[in-house]
Amino acid sequence: MDQTGRLGYPVTDNDVGMYEHAKTVAEIVLGKPNVQLLTPLMASEDFSFFTHRVPSAMFFIGIKNMTHVAHNLHSPYFIIDEEVLPLGAALHAAVAISYLDSHGGGGANHSREKVGAGTFEGVVVEHEEIWSLWEWIKHEELRVTGHCDASWQTDKDDTRSQSGWIFLLNGGAVTWKNSKQDTVADSTCESEYILACEASKESIWMKNFIGDHRVVLTVQYPIKIFCDNESAVTLTKEPNDHGKLKHTERKYHFVRRKVEGHVIMKHIRSEDNPADQFTKAWLCSDTMNMLGA
Repeated sequence: MDQTGRLGYPVTDNDVGMYEHAKTVAEIVLGKPNVQLLTPLMASEDFSFFTHRVPSAMFFIGIKNMTHVAHNLHSPYFIIDEEVLPLGAALHAAVAISYLDSHGGGGANHSREKVGAGTFEGVVVEHEEIWSLWEWIKHEELRVTGHCDASWQTDKDDTRSQSGWIFLLNGGAVTWKNSKQDTVADSTCESEYILACEASKESIWMKNFIGDHRVVLTVQYPIKIFCDNESAVTLTKEPNDHGKLKHTERKYHFVRRKVEGHVIMKHIRSEDNPADQFTKAWLCSDTMNMLGA
């Protein structure tokens, strides 16, 4: 964190587009380098109010709505007491909904309302159910999983394949990508193998980025990436060259070097692969099944 950005705040080690401002381990602000939003945010009276009024709180701020004051129930401030450190800012709505539903939350929509309304309430008035949620999150592991899928020669003009991947943090989507591949693949297996390489690079970045802030727990275990092509999964673990990859560019063998200790490639059925929607047209019923509805 010794690199200083153009806004005067340290730049995170693994993402030069993210700035960090921290006074203590219990107070941290992350923001994108938008001068119009970030500078007023750091100098705002609302922020000063909370740093003095609630010195033991940690701040994770994504945006600043200038029409709302910090003590407004609908403020975009997320205030989490130090008792939930070091997992505080890693809370995701999907995890919250899972917890509330399992404890008689009364359905997904009702759970979302509770989490949203309790964001501020949890610290200020110690809303009982929200505090139970924080305590539950505190003892949960930080889990990152990835899913990837590719369709061979989707573009009929340049014969390049379409690929997509998505990464989940404790069950909630945090990063994803859908694009055409840079090179022409000779087979479905090769297009999936190329995608596995790109997905493994993203998983390494995520692991480093999470540990970069030293506030949430680092990802201590190898990240699992699920792929629905068994041949591609096998090739990532096979040390010997294979005829299917004889003409594949060397840079795409990155996943083989990282598969030991950092990345674990796993097979998943196509119908259970959430990344499948990046490369194929989905029916409404497919979407509802994936959502568990």
